[in-house]
Amino acid sequence: MAMAQWENRDSKAALFSMKLDDTWTYKLLSVDHKPGYQGEMQRIIKAGGRVESQEQKKYNTNQNQQNTNQNQQNTNQNQQNTKQKNNNMKMWLKNIQAPGLAISRSFGDYLGSKIGLIAEPDIFQFNLNNYDKFIVMGSNGLWEFLNLDQILNIVNEYYEQRYINQLAAQQAADYLIDLAQQKWVQNDSLIDDITVIVVFLKGSQQNPINNLVN
Repeated sequence: MAMAQWENRDSKAALFSMKLDDTWTYKLLSVDHKPGYQGEMQRIIKAGGRVESQEQKKYNTNQNQQNTNQNQQNTNQNQQNTKQKNNNMKMWLKNIQAPGLAISRSFGDYLGSKIGLIAEPDIFQFNLNNYDKFIVMGSNGLWEFLNLDQILNIVNEYYEQRYINQLAAQQAADYLIDLAQQKWVQNDSLIDDITVIVVFLKGSQQNPINNLVN
């Protein structure tokens, strides 16, 4: 059995499997589309855009305004650039402080499309086997404050109920959304979109459930 996976923006999909010794394993099935990642960065720069962090953007804006000690400060800034994490980078117009996108692929962004933003997906195919038990897909709102171990522990509780509870996958998705919302309230002033799909794979139960909850 195979699964074709389409991923855009900063959503993720993860496959959870149980080995013969009843221990769980998991792996991500998707890749993030972020400006700081090498292939994405090359495309953006080639299209005439810039890739830098919010902190770099503020720094460069101040530099343009002050225009003092330029050579030395540029040297220091180049050293700082090497320490920036890829996932903190954003894409900008070459000479304008916009749009500041933290993603490198999406739909409908006219300004971003001028500097390398595309809507083309990555498509992967995976062979599934009887050890693969469920898949969890979610937007960035799910993954920002929850790790794979936490998600495994939560969904597994509902997975064990699959034979007696036909709403188990639905309830797992609901619980993940509620918990993710709580994490956002605790850690941020805003709450990102949280969309979750929980899939119990065929062979895990007679009637696998595929639920989409916003």
